[in-house]
Amino acid sequence: DRHPAGVVGAHGQHIGVALQRQIGALRTLREEILSGRDNSQSELDSLSQRIAEEEAKEETIDKDIEDNEDKKTGALNMLRGFELRLAAREKKVQETQDTLQGMQRKLHADTDRLRMLKALEREYEGMSGAVKRIMQASERNELRGIHGPVSSLIETEDKYTVAIETAMGQSLQNIVVDTEDVGKRCIEFLKRQNAGRATFRPLTAVSDNSGRSKRNLDSEPGFLGYGDELVTTGELYRGLIASMLGNTAVCRDLDCAVAMAKKYRYAFRIVTLDGQLINAGGSMTGGSVAKNVGILSRANEITRLIADTEQAEKDIAELNTKYQELRRELEAGKYQSKVASDELESAEKELIRLHTEKTSLDTLL
Repeated sequence: DRHPAGVVGAHGQHIGVALQRQIGALRTLREEILSGRDNSQSELDSLSQRIAEEEAKEETIDKDIEDNEDKKTGALNMLRGFELRLAAREKKVQETQDTLQGMQRKLHADTDRLRMLKALEREYEGMSGAVKRIMQASERNELRGIHGPVSSLIETEDKYTVAIETAMGQSLQNIVVDTEDVGKRCIEFLKRQNAGRATFRPLTAVSDNSGRSKRNLDSEPGFLGYGDELVTTGELYRGLIASMLGNTAVCRDLDCAVAMAKKYRYAFRIVTLDGQLINAGGSMTGGSVAKNVGILSRANEITRLIADTEQAEKDIAELNTKYQELRRELEAGKYQSKVASDELESAEKELIRLHTEKTSLDTLL
């Protein structure tokens, strides 16, 4: 024992401390290594989790893109359908509006003409000055027992107006009165007023002898009837009208009239629909005739215009109701089209956003 026991003990104690330090360092290193490995695994796990989340998010975006593509296609189809219906409705509204405006223009024109014709009738336009003075005096009750001009007491169909006006001529202006005394007072009135001359037909002086001289002409070519049979009048005036027109035959045309006149040796008057006249005895009067200017023609036109304007007002009211309904349908169509357009725009904007988001995600991944 060359070393003392105290020295050996101190040296061994020093070695033990150093070894413990080395072991501690190794343990620390081991812990650091193990800790680093744990951190790497944690980072890897975290990254894997994030990748999974982003992939899931990408799948969601793809699904959203698909849904919005479907929404865009649906909105586009709806918009096209609405636009087609809208165009059809706009066309229908325009056509109805054009028709309505045309009807309104015609109604205004007919109303203006009716107003003018009524004014002419009130003023006895087309009548002689003497007839006007008598009728105006009658309206003021200065003269009584006056029924009016013959023209105001009869009516006939449009197709016979020229024939009847031609056959009656100036006698259409003859003034029908109650009695001969009334006629005398009217004549005295005209004399006092220096108002011209007029013809008066007292109802008490009417003698209808036309029936005894009428021939049965029903089998004759072109024969349409006797004049008094082709007009309508009040019962009070039938005898008067028969005395004026009962011996006048109405024929289709001049050829028929000439043949009939020859056959019956010009025994009675014959008038054609276009106003050619063969008088009893054989004289002929004819030529061109102005249309729609006669007194009977005017009266018929007034009657027709009254009926036409009344019907036109009803038709316009009905069409206007339809027009308003079409306009409401058009506005509804415009609203539907706007909704579809807004949906399409919304889908397109959402698709842009989703594609942008997906591009960013792909870059990240």
